[in-house]
Amino acid sequence: MEGMKSMGFDIKNGILKKYTEEPDITDIVVPDNVTSIEDNAFRDCTSLRSVIIPDSVTKIGNYAFAGCTALSDVKISNADIVGNAFWGDTSLKKLPAFGYFVNGKQCKWFSFDFGFGSYNDTFIKHMLDTADYDDEYIYWDDNLETKVCPIDLKTKYQFVSQVFLKDKQKQAKTYIKKNISDIMCYFIDIDDYETVKGLLESGKFVKKKNIMKFIDHAVEHTQNGGDIQIQVLLMNYKNDKFPDMNPLKDIKF
Repeated sequence: MEGMKSMGFDIKNGILKKYTEEPDITDIVVPDNVTSIEDNAFRDCTSLRSVIIPDSVTKIGNYAFAGCTALSDVKISNADIVGNAFWGDTSLKKLPAFGYFVNGKQCKWFSFDFGFGSYNDTFIKHMLDTADYDDEYIYWDDNLETKVCPIDLKTKYQFVSQVFLKDKQKQAKTYIKKNISDIMCYFIDIDDYETVKGLLESGKFVKKKNIMKFIDHAVEHTQNGGDIQIQVLLMNYKNDKFPDMNPLKDIKF
């Protein structure tokens, strides 16, 4: 990776306060006199493709490179990466776009934002392999103090379903297939019509062998005050996909 010198740096006492984007410069080298990169310093620099960060930099702040959607290559050798430094960097392959890092090592904690547009296989693997109900995740906060954060299965279900529905990601698909019963019943219980609809329309998970279980669960949920829309959605899906099955029960309120 090669970089260019740039006039867009605002540096005071070794702290890179702000980088003003220069559209013609896509590959940069942070100057050697920089010791830390402040929060949001490169935020939304959408022309930036690669960055070389010298050994002199010991800290990269929260959201420092967030929203740099063209950024695909970052060379870091010494810096502590604090916070969501690369949040939303959809082209970045070598570093996960989420999570806390210390000395380049990923901590077992992630910042969940269900409106995000970026994640990678490393992030998904950690989430699916290690997050169980009330698992404790050790992480470092912005002051590098050790904290513990509980992650529950409901958070996991929301995350993995969004990942699959957005990009048909293989690890997410495998996890949903394995846990479809619990996942579908969870979304029925919280009246999440759109996610249930998305999982049905994918055609991957709800089969003849389990459709009646989900309908029965939705009927019970409706009887307890839940939204009837999901019950109707499931019944219509059953009639369309499995018309040879026994007639359905009447819809119950």
